[in-house]
Amino acid sequence: MITKTTKWIIGIDEVGRGPLAGPVSVCVFVSEVNFNINKLFPNQTIRDSKRTKKTIRQSINLTIRDLRKSKLHKIDWEIRSKSAEYIDKHGIVKSIDRCIEECVKRLTKRIDNIDSVQFYLDGG
Repeated sequence: MITKTTKWIIGIDEVGRGPLAGPVSVCVFVSEVNFNINKLFPNQTIRDSKRTKKTIRQSINLTIRDLRKSKLHKIDWEIRSKSAEYIDKHGIVKSIDRCIEECVKRLTKRIDNIDSVQFYLDGG
């Protein structure tokens, strides 16, 4: 639940949990609580990238990359992966946890005052 003191939102998603072979990758995205991508694309409903047209996804990609560089909007992200060998040795849950830990650690070094945070995890 976002409160008056919440300043940042962090969203976490992973890909690669289901396949029997291959890496797992995690993206951690951080934004100021008032950042709303739907305001940048007012005629689009953005809920699921798999259901969004390729041209819209490409436009969103370019837009958020430009915003990240401009520093006008406080957004950032990190992506980390663990190899199939790492997963075999440590397990999928520990591999995903390690990716999340590495991402958050790097992001907190770049974002000022990241003390009041609301986390969102895909899938619960």
